[in-house]
Amino acid sequence: MKPIYKYIIGLVVIVLIIIGYVFWVNSSNIPQPSRPATTNKSSSTLPVAGVGGQADVTPINNPTSTIKDTAFIKLSDSAVFDFWVLKDTGEIYYITTNGKVYAAKRGDDVEISNQTVSALNTIDPSLDGKRALVSFGDPNNPQWGIFDVVDKTWRPLPSDILQASWGADGDQLIATTRDGGGVKLSFVDLKKTPFEFTTILRGFNLSDTLIKFEAPQTIFVTEKPSYSYSGRFWKLNTKTLDFNLLLEPQRGLWIRWNKENNAVFKFFPENNTSFVSDQNNNNEQKLPFIALPSKCSLQGNVVFCFVPENIPLDKSFSSMILPDDYLKLKTYTIDDVRSYDINTKEIGAPFNNSPQTPFFVDGKNPEINNNALYFINKFDGMVYSADLPAIHQNEASTSTPSQ
Repeated sequence: MKPIYKYIIGLVVIVLIIIGYVFWVNSSNIPQPSRPATTNKSSSTLPVAGVGGQADVTPINNPTSTIKDTAFIKLSDSAVFDFWVLKDTGEIYYITTNGKVYAAKRGDDVEISNQTVSALNTIDPSLDGKRALVSFGDPNNPQWGIFDVVDKTWRPLPSDILQASWGADGDQLIATTRDGGGVKLSFVDLKKTPFEFTTILRGFNLSDTLIKFEAPQTIFVTEKPSYSYSGRFWKLNTKTLDFNLLLEPQRGLWIRWNKENNAVFKFFPENNTSFVSDQNNNNEQKLPFIALPSKCSLQGNVVFCFVPENIPLDKSFSSMILPDDYLKLKTYTIDDVRSYDINTKEIGAPFNNSPQTPFFVDGKNPEINNNALYFINKFDGMVYSADLPAIHQNEASTSTPSQ
């Protein structure tokens, strides 16, 4: 090898050694990443759940919730899919994500049914809480069953049921079922063996809908909420078969009755506005905050909502797609409980008076019973309760919004 090449190779090696040394020194001085401090400033950023995993329960770059942990009592021993209150006794029942049924107790919770149910879709308790209507399996072709709290047994429903909801009481359903090449809407008498189906309307070929019965002869029909299409809202008279469109198509329209069945909440994501009306869709009033329907309930003339701090009223400040991102667990919210008196228009913060350390709540499926507010915290999946402030207690829970 010629001497000139030896010198060149040696020079290259020396340069590489110098570069490597400089890189090592600089990298050793790089500060390690740390969790940003939580502040009281507003932010539109939400903690996002990772694919196939739990979201970090300590939100990053979000406002500090003013909810105080001393206001709430954890009721369930494990994460739940949903819960309900037995109205006669005030007992709390819940179904876990694998389908087991428990009664929440002050000590260890009591297992009511150890039968597992995979791929739960929905749980719809009867108004008295003695039965729960459950769908599971393929959402496009679900299976249906009823859990009886009193008998502690499951009752399977016919496989041709596509969609179902409670009828006039816990002994009746309304359901859509296969009808040859189409779909029909029927009443289902659960007292009969086998169950007796009475046809209401044939040719009911609306897909991806939810149905809700209101006595004596009204069925409300709404399309499942998604910003990918414009949802509609209908009213069917089961006697005259008049089928009327109540709302023009609205993109992302989200409509939901509360668990007590004394109010219906509507959310319009096009302009982030929310409304409440009575269970028959009358006496509608606009709410002064963002109220996602799965976060609200009503006691007397007072609305209670878990109001997200990190969803701005002006949607131009957020890249979130509602309601899809929330319903599909792509995002979580940081909530404060707000009350709104429909008569006086007064806005309150009923659980923010304690000086104790706050904790984070993404509340859903609230239910009010015996002057207590029950809900699921999405961050840990547990059921919690809180006594309503004295000013809101003993209001008639059967009251409905009024003008």
